Amino acid sequence: MFTTAGGRMMAFKNLVGQPELRKALLTELEAGSVSPVTLLTGPGGSGKKSWGIALARALLCPVSSCRPCGVCLSCRQLNGGNNPNLFLIHPEGRWIKIDQIRRVRPRLYLASPEDECRVLLISGADRMTPEAGSSLLKLLEEPPERLYIILTSSHPEKLLSTIISRCRRYVLQLLSVDEITLLLNSEEILSGVEVGLIARLSHGLPGRARELARDPALGERIKLAMELARDLVTPAVSAPDLFRRASSLAEREDLLFILELLYIYYRDLLLRLLCGPSDLHILPGPSSYPRVSPASLELSLEDISRAIKRIAFTNAHKQLALEAMIILLQRRFAGA
Repeated sequence: MFTTAGGRMMAFKNLVGQPELRKALLTELEAGSVSPVTLLTGPGGSGKKSWGIALARALLCPVSSCRPCGVCLSCRQLNGGNNPNLFLIHPEGRWIKIDQIRRVRPRLYLASPEDECRVLLISGADRMTPEAGSSLLKLLEEPPERLYIILTSSHPEKLLSTIISRCRRYVLQLLSVDEITLLLNSEEILSGVEVGLIARLSHGLPGRARELARDPALGERIKLAMELARDLVTPAVSAPDLFRRASSLAEREDLLFILELLYIYYRDLLLRLLCGPSDLHILPGPSSYPRVSPASLELSLEDISRAIKRIAFTNAHKQLALEAMIILLQRRFAGA
C-alpha cells in the first residue's frame, strides 16, 4: 500500500554523519539540480530511509531551497504525518507488489499548483517483484512534471539495470563509534556505560544501534557478559567452573551476540586492569597482574577476536566456540 508520511520527519541537521552525502544533497538543493530519481544504498540499518525522508522534506518545503523552514503548511503537514505530496511505498510482507505501484500512479499525475512538487519514496526498492519493477520503469519513462522519486536499497544489484541507469546513486557509509555515541546521546535512550558498548556493537549502523538500545533483553545480556568477564580475570575461578557456566549459555540463540559483548567488555576490563589506574575496585588484587603496553594488548586481543569469530561462525557446536574463547583469553591473560 501507499501512504502519506507518518510521524515527525527529520531534516539534515537532525542526522548524524555522512558528510559527503550531506554536502552533495545540500549542493544539489541549493542549485536546484536534484535528480528526478535518487538511489540511496547501504547496508540495512545505515539510515537510508531517514536520509530519503530528509531529502523529501527539503524538496517539499516551498520556503527554503535546502533547509526546511519547519513553519510553512508543507512542513507542518509533514510533521503531522499528512502531507498529500509525499507518498511512501514499502514491502508488504516480503515484497513490494505491482498493485502498490499501480495505486499510487494516478495520484502522481494529478494537477497541482506550479510551485508544488511531489515525492515518491520507495523503501526497500530491491524487494519489488519483477512486475512492480516494470510498472515503476514505465513511470520513470513517462514521469509527471515536478515528481521526485527516491529509492532506498540494501541490495541494489537486484534492481533492474534500466532503473539504476536513471538514478543518481549515493552510498551511505558506516558511522564511527563517536558518531553512533553522539546519536544515542542526542536521543537520550541509554545510560552512559551502555552507550559506549552499543556504539561498538552496532558496527556503524544507526538502525542497529537504536534496535539494540530498545532491546528489553539488553540488560540481561550485559549482566551475563560482565559476570563472565569478571570470572575470566579472577584467579579463584577455575577453568572447570567457567566451562560449567559456558554450558548453560551454549544453546542460547543469542550466543554469538553475547560472545561479542563479552569480548568488548573483557577487553575494557583488561585495558583498565593492566594499563589503567591503580584504584580499580571491581576486581580483586589488581597489583598481582602483569602490566603490558596498551598497543600489544590491543593487537593480541584483536587477533583473538578474529579467531573467536571464525570458530563461532564456522563450527556447528556453539559450546566449542565459547570454550575456545575462554581458553584463548585465559592463555593471553596468563602470558602463554
